[in-house]
Amino acid sequence: MTGRELSNAAAQRFHGELNSEQYEQIYDEADAGFRSSGKKEELVKFLQAVHRKLGNAGTQTLSNIMVQSTPGGTFLIATYTTKFDRGAAVEKFVWIKESGRLVLRGYNVQSNTFIVD
Repeated sequence: MTGRELSNAAAQRFHGELNSEQYEQIYDEADAGFRSSGKKEELVKFLQAVHRKLGNAGTQTLSNIMVQSTPGGTFLIATYTTKFDRGAAVEKFVWIKESGRLVLRGYNVQSNTFIVD
């Protein structure tokens, strides 16, 4: 599989778990670097808030992908424009390749839906 195919599959898996409210599973399946970025409860609350504000993820469109090979591993940084129930968002995923699959290392989401009137 190409990096694009691996990233699309990983993003779909992430969105499926987000839509199913499997926040702890997202955390548990993520790379140690992601898990060490904050307390489990805080990261789960963050994912809950994303889902509560944006609703279910729908169509995702890959807008940019970059591969970095370092002594610490091979990373794919992918940016998607994703349509959610309550608006669009730009999501940036940082994946690390482990045993032929991508594991979540970092996640950032930006959306005008987060702006409160």
